Amino acid sequence: MKCPRCQGSGQCAECSGKGSVECPSCSGKGQKTTSRGASYPCKACSGEGSVECPKECSSCNGSGEITEQLQNETREKYRPKFANLSPANAATVQLIILNVAIYGLIYVAPGSFGYLSLGRASLALGYYWTIITSSFVHYDGLHLLLNMVFLWYYGPVLEGILGKLKYLGVYLFCSLTAGAVSWLGNITLDGNVSAGVGASGPLYGIVGALLGIHLRWRIVQASGAPRLATWAFGLMIVGFGLSATSLNFLDNWGHLGGALGGLVLGYLMPRPTGR
Repeated sequence: MKCPRCQGSGQCAECSGKGSVECPSCSGKGQKTTSRGASYPCKACSGEGSVECPKECSSCNGSGEITEQLQNETREKYRPKFANLSPANAATVQLIILNVAIYGLIYVAPGSFGYLSLGRASLALGYYWTIITSSFVHYDGLHLLLNMVFLWYYGPVLEGILGKLKYLGVYLFCSLTAGAVSWLGNITLDGNVSAGVGASGPLYGIVGALLGIHLRWRIVQASGAPRLATWAFGLMIVGFGLSATSLNFLDNWGHLGGALGGLVLGYLMPRPTGR
């Protein structure tokens, strides 16, 4: 369709492609006069009598045509980046129940710890699922409680943004990346016999996913992603700083793997539509 504003010429209708128009402040004179008759250069145009104007038509970007692609780009430009956020906790509740159930299982049957946690022995025995299941194993009740409180607080935000299935997919994917990087860092690089356990890996994945979605789609007020990420990544830096001391008790490699997995996945995801 021909652009109705420039009649298909692609030139600005105001200046006909000249790149300047008469200064509206001084009507092109370049001078203005006070009430007492004194003249002075017009500040708006610096005495030139004209002001700059885009040469191309702003309605069609100089193409002379209003295409469907241009219309879609214009709608996307002025459409609110995200206006459908409502926290949801259906999947979050299920994840909390699963974490508590696995903790109860290990408490009742301690031998099941070896089938679910990630280490040299588990991989040697072919228990490759432990790369993911280690994110559902916790050392004690306090460890479980702290992680579940964080999950209950921030999980529904991401679940509301992505919907239940995508949210679960992100959580499991970040459990995988957290387990893989924890194995690489703790076992391969640091020479330990086991990797870390606990939900903190995929929890960092939630933080990373919120940050990735924010960077791509500018969901600022919805998730508070920048503030949360600053706090979380600051804690990770402190954790790596303590890794060479006796105060080290965090799975920093697992945190890193979960955060990177969530960040990349959140950034590459299509525009979220909410639940």
